[in-house]
Amino acid sequence: MVKRFLDYLREYWKINDSEIYVDIKIKPENHSKYVKRYWSDKLVIDEDRIKVRKVYNKPTNAKYGNAEINVYSTAIALIHDNFVNYALEMISSKEDFLSLIRGIEAGDGYAIEHNGRIEIGISSNIRDTDFICKIFEKLGYPKPEVERYHTSENADKITYKGSSNAIKFLLDNHFEEHKERRRSLINLIRKFMRRDIKYLEALNDEEKTKRELAKITNVSYRAANLIIRKYLKLGFVKAKQIKVYKNNRFYNSLVFELTEKGKNLTKCLIGGIKNE
Repeated sequence: MVKRFLDYLREYWKINDSEIYVDIKIKPENHSKYVKRYWSDKLVIDEDRIKVRKVYNKPTNAKYGNAEINVYSTAIALIHDNFVNYALEMISSKEDFLSLIRGIEAGDGYAIEHNGRIEIGISSNIRDTDFICKIFEKLGYPKPEVERYHTSENADKITYKGSSNAIKFLLDNHFEEHKERRRSLINLIRKFMRRDIKYLEALNDEEKTKRELAKITNVSYRAANLIIRKYLKLGFVKAKQIKVYKNNRFYNSLVFELTEKGKNLTKCLIGGIKNE
């Protein structure tokens, strides 16, 4: 995304590299003599245009830190609004839009429990609110809630609420660059899905019938049936028909297994905290 922005400055605004500085913020433990070379090669810019700063209280945990572009040009006042439109037009892949929104979340995002629900949000300057909402729209997300921050007339709070939205954020790898916030999101989903986790875990090893699921999780057949119907609707589980030989004859039987979406969710909720 930073490379695309630099290309935009150079090609569209004809800004010379002599007017550009790259500010790298990096954790002390990740700092090395190769950081400047890495960004110089990545951004195709001379090393003398790059400044590396060690930070202790910033969110970045990236191996080579975060890059910030500073431009000293009379064109800078016009760049913001034009770049918004340029970015929305030029970015086409979901992964690029996710990279952009994750970059914003790394600095101004949060995942908390609020009024008995999971709330995922971004603090935004009011000038950027429309742009952020359009990114979510491009990603196929529902329209977020937007409200003015009570402590500032210049900032908005852009939020998604509820477990279903939280799961979508988790599976799309939001907060990937900010492990503490991602861990917070996982813990919140685990809390609100605590009754579901044992069913996901039971289906994680191999396919099972409803009766097998009921037996393993120690619930009634009716309860297992309701759970399976819920998971089918959410796309966590898929059904397939198999032949079962019993009492000297074959019977048709339905078995259920996790979809890729269900496996990814299970991996995050059951193994995610250990892994992260």
